[in-house]
Amino acid sequence: MSRRLFAMLLSIMFLNSTAIGLVFPLFSSLFFHPESSFVEAGMSQQMRGIWLGILLSTMPMTQMIVSSFVGILSDRLGRRPIMIGCLIFGCFGYFFGAYTISCGSLYGLLLSRILVGIASSSAAIENAVIADCVAAEERGPYFAWISMAFGTGFVFGPLLGGLFSGTLLFPEESFVRPFLVTGLLLFVNTFLVSFLLPETRLVAPQKRTWFYREITSIDTPVLYLLGTGFLFCFGWSFYIEMIPVWWVARLNFSLNQVSLIFTYGSLWYVLSSGVFVSFLLRKFSPLLILQRSLLLLSFCIVLVLLVVERPLSYWVLIPIQHVLAALILPVIATTISQKSLQSQQGKAMGLYTSADALGWGVSPLIAGGCLGIHFLFPIVVSAIAMLLARMCARKSGTQAEPAYE
Repeated sequence: MSRRLFAMLLSIMFLNSTAIGLVFPLFSSLFFHPESSFVEAGMSQQMRGIWLGILLSTMPMTQMIVSSFVGILSDRLGRRPIMIGCLIFGCFGYFFGAYTISCGSLYGLLLSRILVGIASSSAAIENAVIADCVAAEERGPYFAWISMAFGTGFVFGPLLGGLFSGTLLFPEESFVRPFLVTGLLLFVNTFLVSFLLPETRLVAPQKRTWFYREITSIDTPVLYLLGTGFLFCFGWSFYIEMIPVWWVARLNFSLNQVSLIFTYGSLWYVLSSGVFVSFLLRKFSPLLILQRSLLLLSFCIVLVLLVVERPLSYWVLIPIQHVLAALILPVIATTISQKSLQSQQGKAMGLYTSADALGWGVSPLIAGGCLGIHFLFPIVVSAIAMLLARMCARKSGTQAEPAYE
């Protein structure tokens, strides 16, 4: 893979994740901040949590449904035109989201998140481009750098979201401005792909089957790895999407403080992806890295229960958690890609993206209701999910390897 092409992929992923991270911390404040007027003042805490869960799940659930089809279409029609189409949906989604927030329309905001979910499925195509251009045994570091670009976007995204929504640069708080800025970022990304990204699909599928048959024809080791990715994203989403509710509602953190904590954690994620993943993949078995990381991450999440009322403790635990989380997804992507046919890399990466998105989408639906039981209940569920993911990772290593070309 040429340096120019890889730099382009990093730029695309960076802008996409910056766009996601820019509005991500706003949703908890949109529903739970005392001065927010987006929901009725008389709405109960449980109903607010349920609506927050629905809103947070809409984008990843859409991504889950669309990604597999997008990956297969990119195998058939090419990576570039499908990615452009996805990004155009994202531009409309964020601009429409700004309009619906200004009108106070909850259902309109849900529709905008569906459009953004379609745009997010372009991540499957970016991973497929790497598989098109890099030998199977060398893909690990590339996936790690893509993960680092995604994390870098989450460093700047929440920070920019806090700046554009808060009062540091503007006379009053606004939830509309971050959505407008995000729409502009997606527009820039669409321009870059349209004029600078070459077509990389070199091997077309030898025969075409129905989408349903193609999606459901999965080898057992890959199926266990998809389960690992789903359970990890499910548990991680439970934790990082719901812990801000505790910060806002019980510790009285401001919107800028929540954004700062997300930025801090994402910075550690970036450093880990750029430094540790490539080094560890050269030294240890991917499955060993995967299993140990999931076990340690489960333990570190449980530790939050002991220090939940001590805000300063988060500055110690958050780096450890994000370092461990950064090791997991690149290893899963690498292993799935290596176990898949070269002519089906779009399908493989689409399934991988769908499994991850399903985890991100299902967890808010459940966690929102769990907030009505106790604000800290999602932490317990998150730790259990990490242990179950470790079990799936172990099972994937006991299956016979498929004989691929």
